[in-house]
Amino acid sequence: MAHGNHSTIHNPQLAIELREIPKIELHVHLEGSLTESQLRYLAKKYRTPLWESQTDAVAELYNFQTFPDFLNAYKVCCQHLRTPEDYVQLTGSLLQQLADQHCVYAEILFTPSICSRFGLPAEEVIEAVLQRSIEASRSGPHIRWVFDTVRQWGPDLCWQTLEWAIRYQEKGVAGICIGGDEASEPARRFREVFESAEKAGLHRVAHAGEICDARSVWLAIEELRAERIAHGIRALQDPLLVDYLVGHRLPLDVCITSNFKTGVVERDQPHPIENMARSGIPFTLNSDDPGLFQTSLLQEWERAAEILHWLPEQFVTLTRQTLQYAFLTSEERRQFQNLIR
Repeated sequence: MAHGNHSTIHNPQLAIELREIPKIELHVHLEGSLTESQLRYLAKKYRTPLWESQTDAVAELYNFQTFPDFLNAYKVCCQHLRTPEDYVQLTGSLLQQLADQHCVYAEILFTPSICSRFGLPAEEVIEAVLQRSIEASRSGPHIRWVFDTVRQWGPDLCWQTLEWAIRYQEKGVAGICIGGDEASEPARRFREVFESAEKAGLHRVAHAGEICDARSVWLAIEELRAERIAHGIRALQDPLLVDYLVGHRLPLDVCITSNFKTGVVERDQPHPIENMARSGIPFTLNSDDPGLFQTSLLQEWERAAEILHWLPEQFVTLTRQTLQYAFLTSEERRQFQNLIR
């Protein structure tokens, strides 16, 4: 698997052209952007068991093969973010990575309830992170935030997340999302939270159809009125759902490397994005957890180019379409439209 800035593509000219195209990322988790070297730094700073280990425990942690092992690695990363400053540094480095890839707009997922779960002052962290992104957007990509919530922790923390999202709406928070273990809690338990989010003018995203079947995607649409589905690769199991997604232009936020690395797509199988493209399902391309998956938005583009045999102009078209699914006003959309060519 390619790492960092190394190209995954065999055509050097195509790699250069893809790098130069302005990009939009709609599904990237702040906490999951923590790289191996950043985690080693934090482990040493806090003298944690990872640092004290005789083996390279960090490399082992990042070498997960299954979805539960991935969730565990994610949790360990979060346990090493112990001060608002840790979060601010991580935010700065993610924003720099996005800028380096010529990303003009990004929606970053951030889970403030993790802070409160691990004894951190959540509001202090939120304010520090939002301030950092406001400063960075003067010269780098424009950022909106989507506050994520952990499904297995139940509705109470989801309500709390909604309160934070409403409170910080004016500071760039555009919506809420439900993530975590999709199989743990039924969508209906979060229905009222998502209804309240909609009333408050917040957008809605749901992780669905990643490890669970197509029914999970239907429930995200029916119970949570999700405007985008994070992953959604199992939607292809249900022809009626495919027709619905195509007819309603309801997009799936696709993360190719993520799906292979968590084992939700077998490594020797083709990625479902081929069938999505063929069936006309709208989708966006994203890095999900670029630190944990050792990828980047550019590398996701390169993988898609290999799978779909796309040329640069098809990625320009994809970016224009992605802009339509972004949580922006029509005026903001017009401004970004001018950047994408």
